[in-house]
Amino acid sequence: MQAKTYHFHIFLILLTALSLYPQVKNRVGVLNFVAKGVSATEASAVSDLFRSELVSSGKFDILDRNNMDKVLKEQEFQQANS
Repeated sequence: MQAKTYHFHIFLILLTALSLYPQVKNRVGVLNFVAKGVSATEASAVSDLFRSELVSSGKFDILDRNNMDKVLKEQEFQQANS
């Protein structure tokens, strides 16, 4: 009986610890795909589908276009000054 209580307490401690430190999602930006051999509309649709799948996986935060542009400009600035 004591072993069950002990295991239950360990389980509660682990559950509490996991809830205090939620899993960190990777932040990604997805540029529009370049149309090669398909129409621009099809390439755009596949880009949107890819973004949707990343979001629905629950493992990624997707940067919106405005934030992605800011990140790319900052990277260009840093590369130019290094």
